[in-house]
Amino acid sequence: MKLVLASIVVLLASPVYAQEKELNDTSMGRLRHEGNAMLNDSKVDDPSEYRGGAPATQRSLVKISGDVVDGSRRDEVVLIQLKQTADHQRGGEFYLGLKIPGAGTTDDAMFDALVANYRDGFHFNLPIYAPNLPEKPVTPSFIQSPNGRFRTYIQDDGALVTYEVMQPGNTLRPVWSSMSGAIPQNPGLNVEDQGDEAR
Repeated sequence: MKLVLASIVVLLASPVYAQEKELNDTSMGRLRHEGNAMLNDSKVDDPSEYRGGAPATQRSLVKISGDVVDGSRRDEVVLIQLKQTADHQRGGEFYLGLKIPGAGTTDDAMFDALVANYRDGFHFNLPIYAPNLPEKPVTPSFIQSPNGRFRTYIQDDGALVTYEVMQPGNTLRPVWSSMSGAIPQNPGLNVEDQGDEAR
């Protein structure tokens, strides 16, 4: 009986059952497992980092997946991928996928919420909400080209719209929109009316 109890004490005291497990400790940093967290602490003036890689023939280089675990079954609900661009010119691409509720477990169940690369910029495929904005109308603000010919407004309906300032009369003609809100159909707006009409 004493031998059995001693074996249990030794087993529970072993690193496998410890709350904290040292994985690696060098002069540069320390890697350990504590509870359900993986901790990587730098000992030098250089941040801890994780680098993942894949052969040049692979488009996806690193995947970070958020899964719901149910017994031995895993259901991926959030996916972050770091990729090279489709042209294989070694440009960087960031991808965020979100599972569509009730859509199963195939790749088609993942919605491309955000895709970003240098050439195309950020592609948000979901609405962007800003609950911290005041509900009352705000004074319209804009950025203007150095020659004063174009103005870009962020409107209350969420659209980002660029107008050309037409002369004579300082009327505004919409020339580009982010398409996240309606472009005014009026072909010419007076600059003084912009605050009421275009927002």
